Amino acid sequence: GGWKTIVNGGVANSAIDITSGGSYAIVKNISTITTGGGGQNTKGLDTDGVNAVIQNVQVEHSDNEGMNIAGAKTLVIGCDILDSDSNGIRLDAAELRIIGCRVFSAGGNGIVTTSSGDDILITACTVKDSSAYSIQLDADGESCVVVACRVDSAVEDGSGTSTVASNDEDGF
Repeated sequence: GGWKTIVNGGVANSAIDITSGGSYAIVKNISTITTGGGGQNTKGLDTDGVNAVIQNVQVEHSDNEGMNIAGAKTLVIGCDILDSDSNGIRLDAAELRIIGCRVFSAGGNGIVTTSSGDDILITACTVKDSSAYSIQLDADGESCVVVACRVDSAVEDGSGTSTVASNDEDGF
């Protein structure tokens, strides 16, 4: 294992794709890549399996989102997302925990929630050089918490019910 073990999705496939039958999946200590700039819908990691653990995964050069997390109650911890063509991490489910991740050079938002993203915790993450917001909370995603993150722009909270506190918004 480790980041020298690389899963390459190429142009046509996401590097790691966990379907809804993949509940309780554990993915850790691996690196993924898809062909960046290819205009495809491939992701470094795409999951809609619930209760997954994604730990210490490195995503490089993703042709779409670096990670798409659409399985509720998933934990993403200590991951690095580098140079995704779209969002670094897209959070499309409830009760997600994103802890200690680093996102650099996302072509969209660094970390973004969708309208399905209720009760999400984002903490101790670093987000730098995104083309859009460092972290954006969707207007319909309720009761999220973003705390102790280091970002290069203000956290965009469209929800009005979330807590955004103690983030270093100009630390670079």
